[in-house]
Amino acid sequence: MATDEQLFCIANRPFQNAHRHSKVICSKCYEGCGTPVETVNFFVEGSGLKHHFRTMHRGTVLNEEILGECKKIFNNLHGAETAEVIKKLSAIRLQKQEKSELSDYSMFTVTHISTAAAMDIMAKNQREATKLYGLVLRHKGFLKPLGGLPCEVAVMECHCGSDRRGQTYQVWDCNKDKIYVECVKPANRMNFLSSNRTLPLQHSSIASNSFKSGSTPLEVLRSVFGHDNFRPNQLEAIEHVLSGKDVIVVMPTGGGKTIIYPVKGG
Repeated sequence: MATDEQLFCIANRPFQNAHRHSKVICSKCYEGCGTPVETVNFFVEGSGLKHHFRTMHRGTVLNEEILGECKKIFNNLHGAETAEVIKKLSAIRLQKQEKSELSDYSMFTVTHISTAAAMDIMAKNQREATKLYGLVLRHKGFLKPLGGLPCEVAVMECHCGSDRRGQTYQVWDCNKDKIYVECVKPANRMNFLSSNRTLPLQHSSIASNSFKSGSTPLEVLRSVFGHDNFRPNQLEAIEHVLSGKDVIVVMPTGGGKTIIYPVKGG
C-alpha cells in the first residue's frame, strides 16, 4: 500500500512537476494524435513551445489563442492527475479506518457549485476536505488569488442518513499549492438558506437556536460557524463591540470581517 508521501511524491506526478517548471503541453500534438497521458511531452511555456512549433508545426503561428488552448488542456489534465491522487489518498484512509488503524475521519462529498463537479474525499473535517478539493480547482485553473473572486464549494458528509446538513466554503489560491478557505454557510444554516427565503438571520428561528443566551464568542464561532479559533484581531473587535465601544475594522477581502457581525450577536 502506497504511503501519503509516495502518493504526493513529485516523481509520480508528471503534470505537477511540469507545472513547477512553468511547462505546458502542445495542444496540436495532444489533440491530433490522441497521445496517452503517460507519454505527453512538456515544453517550457515561452521559448520551448515556440521552438517546438517552429520545428514540428511549420505554418502554424503560436498565437495567444493557441497558447490558451495549450494551457487549458494542460490544466484539465493537471487537475485530473491531482484528483486521482486525492482519490487514492481517500481509499488508503478508508482502508486504514476499516482496520482500526485510523480514526476520526469521515467521507465528504465536495461539490464545485458553479460547475456541479463533485468528488468524495476522506478527511478529518469539512475544512480539510475543502482544501484537498481546492488543490484540484487550483490545478484546473479555477482558483483566483486571495482577494479575488472566490470559488464556492458545498461540503456534505456522506452516509449521514436523514441529517443532510452541509457547509459552503469560499476558496482562494495562496500560491505554492497553499489553499485558503472560508466558511460562508455553516452546517446549521444550510437547510434554512437553501429554501430560497431571504429573511435576515435575526428574524429566523435558526437565530434563537444558534445564538443561545450566555454563549461566549468562541462557543458561537465553533457551534454555529464551524471554525476552531478566531483569526488575528477578530476577537478583539468583537470584545470591543460587546463592551459598548464603536469599532472600525479594516481587513483585506477574505480576511474575516463578516464573521464579526453575527458572532458578537451571541
